[in-house]
Amino acid sequence: MTSLEDSKFLKGARTTSDIEKLEVEVDVYAGVTYTDTEKTEFTSAKNINSSQTWGSAEGSVNAGTEQISNKFACKICLRSFSQQVNLVRHERIHTGERPYRCEICLKSFSQQSNLWKHIRTHTGEKPFSCNVCGKSFTQQANLVKHVRIHTGERPFICPVCKKAFAQRSNMLKHEKTHTGERPFRCTFCSKTFAQQSYLDKHERTHTGAKPYSCKICHKAFTQQSNMTKHISIHLKEKPFPCKFCQKSYTQKSNLEKHGKKCQFKKENTRNLEVKKESEVENDNESLLESDSSE
Repeated sequence: MTSLEDSKFLKGARTTSDIEKLEVEVDVYAGVTYTDTEKTEFTSAKNINSSQTWGSAEGSVNAGTEQISNKFACKICLRSFSQQVNLVRHERIHTGERPYRCEICLKSFSQQSNLWKHIRTHTGEKPFSCNVCGKSFTQQANLVKHVRIHTGERPFICPVCKKAFAQRSNMLKHEKTHTGERPFRCTFCSKTFAQQSYLDKHERTHTGAKPYSCKICHKAFTQQSNMTKHISIHLKEKPFPCKFCQKSYTQKSNLEKHGKKCQFKKENTRNLEVKKESEVENDNESLLESDSSE
């Protein structure tokens, strides 16, 4: 959720009721929407505490924050929340409740906002567009990550070596190279990995699972990257052209193989060598002429 301290909505808020009302507005501003049930729960929680004030002459604002944050506590893990609606959401982690179901594929979600994001995978809707290149995304978070490609922004800094990253997840993965931590263990052979994705790929060598299928011919693959390469065969895309001849390839590896035996590349290399030898000879002749004239 967007920080209240950083939000433009915080101005003028003084009572607990005001703060909680603004927290809802901030969530809406950040793209989080509440269900009717959650709104009712929130309104009830707000009315209970409408007489409390945000800070006072006797106490600091921090004291008021503590009062608010301890109102609604999870009975299982004792984590506390300032709003009952947030507690309700949190409790679904423990109960596994997923009350929001996709009518297309029947997949269920614990939050309505996640259901809406999921539905876009069916509809193809991409409402978030990059102002620089026009590329569109289903989620605003993905647009924010994409924009950093254009801006070069790398806001996540490794505390050990100060290397910067555009995404927090990549920084966390990188940090394990310093610690040597490999917390993900294969259930079949006990081999350990630094990242969950590496473990998932490895375990497919045991299970034979191929979760990535081509939508055109339905051929299945163990890795998404291999499926992407395969799809280019259907699309007849050849994004890797040879600099020396007119041939193009669907995969970079095939271009590299071609480069080792490309006749035009060999001829171009020979021509460059002959040109360099000629330039050296000319330079030597010029030096000899200048010496003889002296």
